[in-house]
Order: sequence, then C-alpha cells, then structure tokens
Amino acid sequence: MQTTINKIATGAADYNYIIEISAVKVVGGKVTDRFETLVKPPYYKILTKNREGKRRIKSYEIVDGQKIYYIEGIIENLTGINNNMIYRAMPEKKAIEKFEKFVGDKTVVGHGIKNDLTYLNDAYLRVFKKKFKNRSIDTFDMGLFLDDTEYSLTKLCDRFHINSENMHRAYVDANKTQICYQKLVESISLKYGNRLNDEYIKWSKMLEIKNSKTLKNVMKNKINSKNWSSVYETMIDNMNKLEFLSHIYGKNIVISNKIENEEYRYIEKKLIAIGANIKNQLGFDTDFYISSNEFARNNVNLENKKLRKILGFNKKVGIKIIDKDRLLLFFKGIDKAEYRFIDNNKSNRDKKQHNNILIDKGKNHKCKKIDYGDIDLKNKNVYLYNCISKEFEEDIERFFKLNNCKIVRKINYNTDIIVLGELMKEGDTEFLDSKEYYLLLSLLSFGCNIILIKEYDLMEIIRKSLFLQEK
Repeated sequence: MQTTINKIATGAADYNYIIEISAVKVVGGKVTDRFETLVKPPYYKILTKNREGKRRIKSYEIVDGQKIYYIEGIIENLTGINNNMIYRAMPEKKAIEKFEKFVGDKTVVGHGIKNDLTYLNDAYLRVFKKKFKNRSIDTFDMGLFLDDTEYSLTKLCDRFHINSENMHRAYVDANKTQICYQKLVESISLKYGNRLNDEYIKWSKMLEIKNSKTLKNVMKNKINSKNWSSVYETMIDNMNKLEFLSHIYGKNIVISNKIENEEYRYIEKKLIAIGANIKNQLGFDTDFYISSNEFARNNVNLENKKLRKILGFNKKVGIKIIDKDRLLLFFKGIDKAEYRFIDNNKSNRDKKQHNNILIDKGKNHKCKKIDYGDIDLKNKNVYLYNCISKEFEEDIERFFKLNNCKIVRKINYNTDIIVLGELMKEGDTEFLDSKEYYLLLSLLSFGCNIILIKEYDLMEIIRKSLFLQEK
C-alpha cells in the first residue's frame, strides 16, 4: 500500500505555506480512501495602497480594518482558489494533524515530491516540532529513469494517454499522480525486466553526481550574487555621493535601535530626505541594515541574535549592513549638498541645466556578476573547505607558491577566496550546514570581497593563467 500526495502552495518566495493538501490511499492499484482540505496559513499578508499590489491581488478579506490576502491573482487564476476560501479554510495546525493521521508511516508518492516535502517539513516543524520522515517515491524521477525525459505532471499524463483536464487542484493532481505511478511501474518493469535493480542503482548514482554538481553551481552563484563589495567601495570607501544616493533611493532600510536617539534621528532624517523607506522590522524586503557597534566585519559573532536574524533572511535575500559611524562620516561630507530626484526619461539638456546633484531613480543597481575566468589569484588569502582531489593537489600547491597565495585556517574579513573541495572525509559537514557558510554570509553582508569557487573553477583559472604565461 502507498499514499499519493499533492499540495497547492502560496507561490511566493518570501511567503511559503500550503493552501490545499490532498492524499489518496492505494491498495492493489485501487484507491481505497481519500483526504483533501483547503488550509488556512498561520499568517497572512496585508494589502498596501501600492497600485501594483492592487493590480496583482484579485480578492481579499477585511481583518481589523485592514485588507489581507494569502495568494496573488496568478495562483487564483491557476487553481480557482481565492483568498476568501482560504480565510474560511481549516487552520494549518488542524489540517496537518488530520493529514498526519491519514498518512501515518506509509510510503508517499508524488510528482516533483521534493518540493512537496519542503512545504510538509516546514508545516510539520511548526505543528509537531519535527520533520516529515516518511519514505517517498518521485514519479518525476521514475519518468526520467524510463525515458530520460523531464516530464511535468501534465506531460506525463499525456505520455500515458491519461486525461489531464482540471489540473492544479490538490485532489485531482494526487489522483492523476497515482495513475501515472501505476503506469510507470508497468513500463519500467517491461523495459528492464531482470536487470531493473542493477540498472536503477547505476542510474541513481549517476543522477546523484549530476545533481550534486548542479546544486553546487546553483549554491555558488547564489552566494556570490550577494557580493556587493564593489558597490560598498564606491559608495562608502570612496565617498561617491551620486553612487551612494542612487543605491539608497527607494530602498527599505532598518536602523538599529541601539543607536543613540540623537544620531538615530539624524540618520533617519537624512535617509528619508534622499528617498529611502525606513522600516521598523527586518524582513525579506529589507535592503540595508544600519548597525550600531553591536557587530562589525572585523568582529563577527555568530551568537549575536540580530546578526543571526539577518543571516536567516540572507539565505534567500541579501540584506546589506552599513556601520553607522561610516554613514555619519559620509553624511557630514554631503550636508551642504542639495539633491533632486529625476526620472530616467528626462532629456540630457534638462539634466545639465541644474548644478545640484541629480539622482537617477530609473537606474537599476545590481551586484556585479562574477566572471570566474577573470579572477586574479596573485597574493590572495585562500581558504580550502574540504579536501582537494588527489589529481589536482600538486598543480594547485605549485600554483599557489608561484603566485604568493596564502592558505588560511580561518575565514575572516581578510579572506579573498573560498574553494569548495570535492573530497569529504567521514564527519565532514556540507557547506550549507557549516559555520563557515554563516561566516561567509556575514562578511558578504558587511561588503567584504570574498569569492566562493569550486575546485574545478580553481583548476580552470590555473590552466588559463598557465596558458597565458606560456604565451
């Protein structure tokens, strides 16, 4: 017996909750029982007066005089579920308790089930203080094993001539998934026969290696995208007024409540004057945090509660930290300047007729994308996470000596490069679960210029450098 599950979620990166969940019990290829319910998340979002927000939201409820919502119009259009239905739905705690009782410890089947398990784990942690631990089978992986094709659920239904109408509701999708599962079992058995176990083990190992490399690339690029050192240097170190004001305009900024009242009011006044939005609490939409002396780049304390909160958000976003003393020094240098905001569509002639500083609010500022082929490794402090593969050890060691690179034992604000080695010894921790990962996130928040690369990236840099030296 197995249970096929499916969920519908809010669909927002900063607001991840289940809004509908369903499961069907299957015995001998036949559905014997079913469970389905709409789910009311433990938190809602408030609809602001922002025009764009009004356009995206199709329905809402009034709570304590405020318009609240759970999902945007795109999810309503896709599923037919609206915010009024969710508001009146079964509360998350009760829904997850009923789901847990229905599923028990049985194996669960789903399509792209890793995504379902992420939401279930979060819900189980909120309700039961533990993760969802049932064994799982993914029909997405089964389709990949059968045909070497990445099927969506709709395409998989088409593959087996199953009616795929009325999709994107939890029960319908769960039922279609269990039918696809039965077809996949039959087709895989027919294709591989007695070789099934050996072929599946071989394929699984290859997929694991491929996914591991893909994950590392995604992780590396995501972490490096938080590197705003070039912006920090231009804005703060070089006291570039125009660059600073351009980056601050329209951004959400939280000022530390540990800053003395007089300095707090001064900073708040200056930031508002140049078009910043002052917020009281940290959130996924926070762009900058103005710190007191509670932490600094040369004294990272991962036990600091405020820093840990920022790092929690920075797993998904990139809150940038500016020290209040640096900011005060900057503001004193621009006190006498006059500022006027302009639209990007204004003509050059119109811009030039004013002597005061113009802030281009139409310009979109992003952290510079890193080109790994152009990284200069001379005189760099390098931290090695995990062991380097034996085949590369000698080349890397020789190159470091020639280029005066120093291998450091700790990550700090003087570190230039972190290399992710491919070899893990027994007891080693995955980088995303390590203290080093949180140190890196902290230092990137402070504007430190630290680049994360893989072992193979390092070898490409070395080969390119040696090739240029030979020429």
